[in-house]
Amino acid sequence: MKNDNLLENQKGVALVIALIMLLVLTLIGISGISTTTFESNIAGNARLYNLAFYIADGGLESFRGMVSNGFDLSSGDYKDKNKEYIIKYQILGIRNEGGVDFRVVNTRSEGSEGKVVIESVIEVPMVLPRTYE
Repeated sequence: MKNDNLLENQKGVALVIALIMLLVLTLIGISGISTTTFESNIAGNARLYNLAFYIADGGLESFRGMVSNGFDLSSGDYKDKNKEYIIKYQILGIRNEGGVDFRVVNTRSEGSEGKVVIESVIEVPMVLPRTYE
């Protein structure tokens, strides 16, 4: 009769080690995929935020240009034709510098339906500059 000692019997050990290694590699692969998915979501959100920021900033610059060219500031808000940004503004007062009156306007630009808000104070000369044709 053979003396069966479990510690000396190594039949099937390679299979068990191979299955454990396969399990470890599977877990590493799953964690890598979830990390990649998470990182791509972060990159997508950053892209959307940057797009909304640049839309809001462009709206603010466009509004500055319109106000400098004689836009009527009586209504309190302005929406662009494509409805990508909304400008809300409030006249804070008038400031005189060097004999020129400036209208001080607090502006708030909302890009991509309020996802990003940029606030700025601009000074608009009340006398429009001459245009040369």
